Amino acid sequence: MLCKRICHQFQQRTGVADTTSGKQLILSTQTGLDQLDCSRTGEVVVAGDRSGGVHLWTPDHPEGLQFKAHQGPVAAVAVSPNGNLAASAGGQQDVQIKLWDTTTGKQVR
Repeated sequence: MLCKRICHQFQQRTGVADTTSGKQLILSTQTGLDQLDCSRTGEVVVAGDRSGGVHLWTPDHPEGLQFKAHQGPVAAVAVSPNGNLAASAGGQQDVQIKLWDTTTGKQVR
């Protein structure tokens, strides 16, 4: 499976780029993206950063959405098999799991 968006690291910067257009979607120097997952089609990408942020890119939100979701670093992210939901899990400072509707970008749980 290939994602239409990729996460890369270069000179202590972490970013996500759209492989179709080559456009840089996000670039972070302070809150590196430690977690990344994409849907089977590659159209939905979710990433988690060290500051508790969750980043979501979908066909409905190609420029991406960002949420302050957790109190500390995001420990894990995942996209459901059908791409309709994304999940994020906090680490030791925030032991919550949150679910996100990938169409609306809203937290559902």
